[in-house]
Amino acid sequence: MFRMHRSHPSVQRLQLHLPNQQSVTFSGSADVADILNQNHDTTLTQFFATNGQFASRGDDGPSSSLHLLYTDFPTKFSWNLSLRQWSARKQRSSSIYNTNLAHLIRQTRLILWDEAPMQNRRTLEAVDRSLQDICRSSKTFGGIPMVLSGDFRQILPVIPRASQAQTVSLTLKRSYFWNKIGSQSIGRTASSRYPGFRDSLPAYLPALRPRMAPMVRPLPPG
Repeated sequence: MFRMHRSHPSVQRLQLHLPNQQSVTFSGSADVADILNQNHDTTLTQFFATNGQFASRGDDGPSSSLHLLYTDFPTKFSWNLSLRQWSARKQRSSSIYNTNLAHLIRQTRLILWDEAPMQNRRTLEAVDRSLQDICRSSKTFGGIPMVLSGDFRQILPVIPRASQAQTVSLTLKRSYFWNKIGSQSIGRTASSRYPGFRDSLPAYLPALRPRMAPMVRPLPPG
């Protein structure tokens, strides 16, 4: 028995404000001089400061922050609230790589994801990063073929209390890996294009079983 689903979102609230107009929280009994001397850096001010550090070193490699937009910054950096600064994310422990579930996922030949346009793009991006970690590959979805199906003319992702612009920004087409996806439009279903297709399925499926058998492998011990 393998746990195939877990809901544990990692959400980082990004602040947006004009220069020197960020919100500052303090108690009513606090001394004004102490408040003014505190570090009031925010995720936004430190976003610019971190980029400035990489730019001053001339570092624009894969680990650099210069190629990241503000909204994508938490994918490579984590916010340290006590120090009020961004720090590069550490590589996950190898214990995840050696779990039985990770072994099972690495044997996957194909992943089918229906109604993908209705999903928040961050959900698919989280799956992308997880598969890259498990497969130890920088390829999209860890190199596992992914078939995303759905109709963009149907309902968009449901984001509570979000504006139209915010909802559109979280659609699949706004994801960083969208330009790596090939698309194919299907005007009619196979059953409508070929009248006898549905009737031939019962006879066709048994012929697929010998081909599907090699895809099923026993799990390694442990």
